[in-house]
Amino acid sequence: MQHRKPLIVLIAVIFSAGLFAAGAFTAIARGWGSPLVRVTVHNESEGEVQSLVLDISSCGKRDSLTLPTLGARRAHTFQFPVCGEGGYQLVAIGSDGKSLKSEAYVESGYSVDEYISTAGFRSSTQAFRI
Repeated sequence: MQHRKPLIVLIAVIFSAGLFAAGAFTAIARGWGSPLVRVTVHNESEGEVQSLVLDISSCGKRDSLTLPTLGARRAHTFQFPVCGEGGYQLVAIGSDGKSLKSEAYVESGYSVDEYISTAGFRSSTQAFRI
């Protein structure tokens, strides 16, 4: 019985290491803890978007990401880092010259879907990809 004790400890250590590795792999694969925010813009309209401008604010800094055009029924994903939390304003200019605006508060790891239609923006935010 005395020499079975180290074997049980070894099995427990191997099992625990396997569980830790599985958890770490899952966290990496799902983007948990990522400092990045993903904003995917879906153009659900029949017309082309002439310009997309994403103004970002985080850590007391401001930045802008742009996309010159987004075709009808197309999507584009912007990715940007935030230090814990931040915000953005998205401006889309349609082929008719009208502009649409959307803004949101975001935190690290958020994934946001912005849908452009003739009625305006519709947003869907996921805190973590599950």
